[in-house]
Amino acid sequence: MQKTYFDLAILNLNLHGEPVFPVAEAIKARRQPFIFATGYTASILPDEFRNHPALQKPFRIEALRELIEITVKSQR
Repeated sequence: MQKTYFDLAILNLNLHGEPVFPVAEAIKARRQPFIFATGYTASILPDEFRNHPALQKPFRIEALRELIEITVKSQR
């Protein structure tokens, strides 16, 4: 299987009723950056992701841009 490389992933917490946490765990294991996007509060995040970058929907594009910059820089 070929690995896919990316600079950053933005993960919606709930995809058609399915939680995204297995995907987040896989990305975390690869040490690649990601951000959660959610209409829920951060309290819904499991403990292992409680301090992970997350944007509350709806969000402004400026907030997204800023969080992307911060997240990518923190991975360097």
